[in-house]
Amino acid sequence: MGNAPRVGSRSLDATRVDHVQDPRDRKGPQHGDQPADAGRAKQQHRHQEPGNFVRDELVMEKYGGLLTEKTREATRETAHQDIVTVLEARFGDVPQDLAKEIALVVDGKQLKGLVPTAASCLDLDVFRGALARS
Repeated sequence: MGNAPRVGSRSLDATRVDHVQDPRDRKGPQHGDQPADAGRAKQQHRHQEPGNFVRDELVMEKYGGLLTEKTREATRETAHQDIVTVLEARFGDVPQDLAKEIALVVDGKQLKGLVPTAASCLDLDVFRGALARS
């Protein structure tokens, strides 16, 4: 034992390992352990607290309409871009005036119908006609 390496005043004798904890002996979660859905659980817990619920309700009451309108606007812009992208993939450059006409469409159902039209029309003139009729 006299030749065993030393760290500080302790010997690193290979026969002595009682200070090392066997991972199978761990009880309960340890530091760094989190269940896979820990973030979701914390988020759900946050919403269960009465103060946060009231605050969230007040925010939605005050800004809900604005958030809803911004969401609709973003959805419309995405649909406009998708339609133009499909037309570009099929026919090359899309004329500016046609892109502007597409951007003027605000009805969600009309936009949804224009996506398959853009994917199946014979040419840009046929698409223009469908756009004018919709």
